[in-house]
Amino acid sequence: MVKETERVHKPILGICRGQQVINVAFGGSLYQDIQSQLGNSTKHEQYPTSWEIPTHYINTVAHSWLNDLLGDRFAVNSFHHQAVHKLATGLTVIATSDDGIIEGIQSNDGQVIGVQFHPEMMIHSYPTFRKIFAYFAKLVETVE
Repeated sequence: MVKETERVHKPILGICRGQQVINVAFGGSLYQDIQSQLGNSTKHEQYPTSWEIPTHYINTVAHSWLNDLLGDRFAVNSFHHQAVHKLATGLTVIATSDDGIIEGIQSNDGQVIGVQFHPEMMIHSYPTFRKIFAYFAKLVETVE
């Protein structure tokens, strides 16, 4: 579905597993278990912490869509044990956590975007995360 949607030039927003699926669909790979494969990384699986509570910071790439919306560095929630390992051809990293885990991606044409965190779970406590969905809605509106 990801490749077909991309082929017909429709925007895609992947959240958490969605970002991982995008990367694999484009030919990339995943860390199957961050803690066992990377050892001293940030604890990215924060259960039983509430979904709306930020648990670590991410850093965005200057002039990326995520940087333009939310700034250079901000706190996010984290509920995953897998993550992008080898980035697929055709995708660009736009955000990472302090331990180097990829937290945001986009396709070279900017129509396919993804984040590893869950902005939909944070919008009630942190309304600024609504900007991600507004940005995606604008991408959808610009498609013929």
